[in-house]
Amino acid sequence: MIYLSALLLCVCMCVSFKYYSISVSMHLVQSVLHVVQVGYAYILMLIVMSFNAWLFLAVIFGAGVGYLLFAKSRHLMGNFREQNEHCH
Repeated sequence: MIYLSALLLCVCMCVSFKYYSISVSMHLVQSVLHVVQVGYAYILMLIVMSFNAWLFLAVIFGAGVGYLLFAKSRHLMGNFREQNEHCH
């Protein structure tokens, strides 16, 4: 399910829409992806709050690997901060 949400997010980001001309179906897809992202963040927070050091290290390691693999294109395009990026 996480891979599907990542794929849909990439599709949404690759298709260029003007802000005011976004369709209802695209807004629905973005809303569902936002819910999945927030739910995933809460699950990770609960894992970290279990006070298990190995699980904490796994979350931190996964965040680092994810940043290494997926944040590269953001820096190559010169867009260090996206307009609708709220969390980080």
